[in-house]
Amino acid sequence: MNKKNIKRVINWQKIFCFVSLIFILVCCLWYGGRFVYFYLDSNKTSENDEDANLSSTILNNDNNSIQNINNSYYFVGDVSNNYVRYSNILWRIIKIDNEDKVYLISDDVITMLAYGENISDYSDSYISNWLNDNGDDYSGILENNLNNINTYLSTYNVCIDKIDDANNIGCDDKYNDDYIGLLSIVDYINTGGSDSFINNGKNIYLANETNDNKVWYINSDGKLDTSDGDDIYGVKPVISLNSNIKSTSGDGSLDNPYVIDNEESLFGGYVRLGDDIWRIYEDNDENVKMMLNDYIIIDDEELSYIYSENNYYHNDTVYGSLAYYLNHTYLDSLSYSDIIITNYYSNGYYNNDYDYSEILDSTIDTKVSVISVGNVIFNNEMDNYWTNTGTNEEGERVYMVKNSGTLSTRSVSSSGYVVPCISINKDILVNGNGTIDSPYEME
Repeated sequence: MNKKNIKRVINWQKIFCFVSLIFILVCCLWYGGRFVYFYLDSNKTSENDEDANLSSTILNNDNNSIQNINNSYYFVGDVSNNYVRYSNILWRIIKIDNEDKVYLISDDVITMLAYGENISDYSDSYISNWLNDNGDDYSGILENNLNNINTYLSTYNVCIDKIDDANNIGCDDKYNDDYIGLLSIVDYINTGGSDSFINNGKNIYLANETNDNKVWYINSDGKLDTSDGDDIYGVKPVISLNSNIKSTSGDGSLDNPYVIDNEESLFGGYVRLGDDIWRIYEDNDENVKMMLNDYIIIDDEELSYIYSENNYYHNDTVYGSLAYYLNHTYLDSLSYSDIIITNYYSNGYYNNDYDYSEILDSTIDTKVSVISVGNVIFNNEMDNYWTNTGTNEEGERVYMVKNSGTLSTRSVSSSGYVVPCISINKDILVNGNGTIDSPYEME
């Protein structure tokens, strides 16, 4: 046979199998490599997230509510994902500055005070004295209750420029000697002003004054106005977190706020006694003081009761007075009355000097009382309930808490709602974590 006439027969089946094998190998290498890449990247991201500080966690999220304004990242407008829980208080993130410090403002007012008349500098105001411990008696009411401030907080740069026109603002004059301050006009405007999450219908003081020593505040409509400093308005403290603070849990929503402290902090915590929920407003060495997280309810209705027939003095031996009712009828109705201890409660008057320390310096010993001006006051969504503070030495009128972030006055012989306060030894609180969903309880 002539070999030149032999023709090679192409085996198409073998070629198909070979090409298919190459294709499969390429696919395996490609997709396998991508799988390994994304797996490693996922682990790397997870590790980075664990190491990331709170500011990085926030800024790395896709967030349309954040705007860069003058090298600070502000939450602007009606925001729903800037909640932080610290010291059992709910805060809102205002901004992140260029040093990675996160600035927070309390979501609600935590007390109501007068700023003080003819105060020429914010640091000399009664509110600054109430917020920060400067060594004076009754200074630092809030600072001394917050959880481990040396770990979590840095000193706060508050803008205290003298401003006569809210349309012409700046932040050239800063005060940074304290851990806690008040909101400035420039930060309020940068968060959206009256359209900001900060505006929740409360009257609150700001840190700025005018050149003639009037004080700026936000009214209940969210508008900027000025006061002589003798008006009693809400206090929303502002703090700044250390740049290395991390979030231990949460996503910034109201139901799942960022949490930065897992250390035990009784202050601000909720307590369940019987069927009642209380909230701790003062943490002392051996005991805590608490206010009921609701009005006294009788037969499904809020109790309305007169304060007294005479004056603001809390005398639990005078029949017919609120003090007598609380320490007899109400106390006897509690299934846990045996754990309530006698403690001192403030029972002074708030006069034209508006020095809150004079109220706190005047005390009475009793088992059940009501809140005083100068205390931390958490129940600010409720309205028209009694304090233990008179308006003058004669004491024929008493201050009442309003849900607009102010105090009103009412004759002692008229009726008002009742939010009682009690004290217990704190070492009996062993269960729960202090949240409203998991309150502290007795063993």
